[in-house]
Amino acid sequence: MKVELRNLSFEYNYPKALILQNINLKIDSGDVIALMGTSGSGKSTLIKIISSFLKPTSGEVFINDKLIKSHKPYHSMAYVSQSSHKTLFPWRTVENNAYYPIKLRGIFNSSTKKYCDKLLEILNLNDLRNSYPLNISGGEQKRLSLAVALSYKPEIILLDEPFSGIDFKLSEELWDILFTDFQTRKPAVLFVTHSLDEAAILAHKVIFLNGSKTISESEKTILDFEQSENIPRYLELSKPSIIEYRKYLFEQFNTSVK
Repeated sequence: MKVELRNLSFEYNYPKALILQNINLKIDSGDVIALMGTSGSGKSTLIKIISSFLKPTSGEVFINDKLIKSHKPYHSMAYVSQSSHKTLFPWRTVENNAYYPIKLRGIFNSSTKKYCDKLLEILNLNDLRNSYPLNISGGEQKRLSLAVALSYKPEIILLDEPFSGIDFKLSEELWDILFTDFQTRKPAVLFVTHSLDEAAILAHKVIFLNGSKTISESEKTILDFEQSENIPRYLELSKPSIIEYRKYLFEQFNTSVK
């Protein structure tokens, strides 16, 4: 699996505003890339272009070397937006929202149902299976959106600030769930974040959208620092090597956005 952006630019016409300019990026299977930048730098726009919700002004998006056209998203791509609760079907129960992607794809069977049920369990949604999205909290809606996104084991995962509006304790639990999924299945992942903690402990490498509307990449990655895979992710944050890496990312961020 490979996602490739070639000379991608995006500009709004009314009012005239250049958001992205000549973006080139490759994401391979197993890559987990964090995208950082100041507010308004075009992070969400970039995610929406890859997911086919927006058409680039120029440039192209390829998946496995095949050109992807706007409004024709790749069949095995999951996209979780900042307003992910708005993508839930209010007339479907929590359980039926989670089942919907595999039913839509015609792959609903005992095996895929079992996997969905497991997601609902580890996301602490079991007791809410018969509830409706409007009757559960914002954090529960966010967890349900992740269950929907992961239910059919997508090969490409696009996450736009997936932990925004979620308390730190719940975020810690979701870090572990996503980290395990990424390590086990090896999807191609790009996620937008404003959090250095999330970038440091979830991503293999970090890229920055800078003031010139282009991408710069951190020279060092998490692989250059000691890390453990069998402990809760939040415990990584207190390790000297990760503190050092976080400091490095902070310096890179400040340099890139000038």
